[in-house]
Amino acid sequence: MNITLSKTKSHYGFTLIEVLSSLIIISLLIAFLSNILLDISKQRENSLYFNNALMLSEEIITRVRLSRRYAREESIDYQNNPYLNSSIWQNSNPIDCSSISCSGSNLAAFDGYEVFSLAEKQLPNPHIELSRCHRLFCLSIFWSDALSNECDMQEQNNCLSMTFF
Repeated sequence: MNITLSKTKSHYGFTLIEVLSSLIIISLLIAFLSNILLDISKQRENSLYFNNALMLSEEIITRVRLSRRYAREESIDYQNNPYLNSSIWQNSNPIDCSSISCSGSNLAAFDGYEVFSLAEKQLPNPHIELSRCHRLFCLSIFWSDALSNECDMQEQNNCLSMTFF
């Protein structure tokens, strides 16, 4: 009995389908990983802005507490109280109260101007609101893509809101 072996073709390299399927798998992995890295980068940026806003809020609270009597004075109306009218902070070039003695109004305008200048350096497109909430103060800080002046406390991607003394 003679058994003959047939010659078989040896398989060298990859077929076109194998190459294309591996390229598709690799491109999907790269797209997935880049999406994850982009999300991580956005979360890191939001966290940095939130921390900067938190430091700014501490600065504002400290300055208002140091000038508590003037900031809480009921006889000063909203339009004339520089602590409560943030447009004064942005548009003024106040007297420098760091080297000379100032009135309560000048000190409040100077404090607001300094805080807003600091906010412009640390947050993109900052907007700061300080208002009276009954006998307390309400502070809101918005930044970046905050198109509305509403702080979504569940998301907290672009704002910080708090109430103090």
